[in-house]
Order: sequence, then structure tokens, then C-alpha cells
Amino acid sequence: MRKAASLIVEVGLRIIVRILARFNTGCLKAIPKTGPFIIIFNHVNFLELPLLYLWLKPRLINFMAKVETWEHPFLGWMADNWETIKVNRGEHPMEAFKKAGRILDEGRILMVSPEGTRSITGTLGKGREGTVLLALRNNAIIIPVGHNGAENIHENIKKFRRTRVILQVGRPFRLKGPPHPGKALRKELNDALMRELAVLLPAEQRGIHKDTPFNPELLEYTD
Repeated sequence: MRKAASLIVEVGLRIIVRILARFNTGCLKAIPKTGPFIIIFNHVNFLELPLLYLWLKPRLINFMAKVETWEHPFLGWMADNWETIKVNRGEHPMEAFKKAGRILDEGRILMVSPEGTRSITGTLGKGREGTVLLALRNNAIIIPVGHNGAENIHENIKKFRRTRVILQVGRPFRLKGPPHPGKALRKELNDALMRELAVLLPAEQRGIHKDTPFNPELLEYTD
């Protein structure tokens, strides 16, 4: 019964997303059909999660989300159905990291917003270093997916307009560093990771990462 309800909701979400927005899902074909990896994305609002989840199926996908998501009954129900990993930003992420590692070991896709929260302004915020540690400890390939346009959805809904969302998929890469890097190296790796996401966005949407210096030697492209 629960599985049937989930399928019905997913069909409904697909219709709603299509009504609210038009987007170029063709670029998602660049995402590999097999193998585990981490997708990082800029988090603007509710739209990107169902969009990416539903249009990447039948790949098995899991998210990491802040624990506050479960305070909303519907979002909490969907998060449970999508086997989302709870992240309590006030606590050590050890348990969340273990679950994420198991997901990658099973060959699934793990989706992470390195900002750790939704951007109020629509511009890319400061990246949290947890994504760096997660990727290093699992020797994971990272694929950046940037999108712009979704930040206008609330205004467009008021005007009964569909929102144009432009997706871009970046080059897959690994971070080059030890599983437990020191503070300085962790920051360098984080700057390099966020730069790979920032370049997929228009200059005005890159925020603090527009001119962030980074060391390209810390990245190993895998394509």
C-alpha cells in the first residue's frame, strides 16, 4: 500500500513540476547509468529535488537532508519513502556518514547540497566541508549539477507563469587528498569543489565563489 501511494505521489509530483517549470532534462543523459557517485547541486528551493530524483530514475537515488525536513508532514513522508539520510547540523555526522557510505557501496547515487541549506537569495552560498570529508572517505566520484531559474518560481507562480529552469552537468571528478585532511587542506579542497559547481551557474549567481581562488591540482577528472 505504501509503495503504491508513493508511486501515485511521484506521478503527481511529475505533473506538478511540469506545470510549474520547463527545463532541459536532456543534459541529465550525461550522468552515468551505472556506478556509485555523489551529485552536488545548488539548493534554491523545493523544485530541484523532485526534478532530479524523478528524471534520473530508474537509478537508485538517496538524498542527505537536514533533520528539520521531517517537521513538515508531507516532506517528512516523502523523505522516508526516498530513504533520505537525516543530518543534524548541531551534531557530529558520524551516523549519517556511515549510512552514506553504505549507499555508495551499494552502487547508488547520493545527492548532496554542499551549502547545507537553501539559498534565500538564489546565489551560491558558502560550502560546508562535510561533503569534502564524505567524498574523501569513500573515494567517491563527484558530479556537479548546477541550475538557474528556479529562484524565480515563487514570483512566477504569482503571475501564473511557468518558470524556465536551465540545468548544466559538469565534469565528474575526485578530490585528491587523505581521508582526514587538516584544516587548511580541507578548506582548499572545499574551495575547489565549490568552484566546480559555481562555474555551471551564471556569474551573478555564483555568490562568494565567483572569484574564489582554487588549486586545480586537487581535482582528478574521471571522464
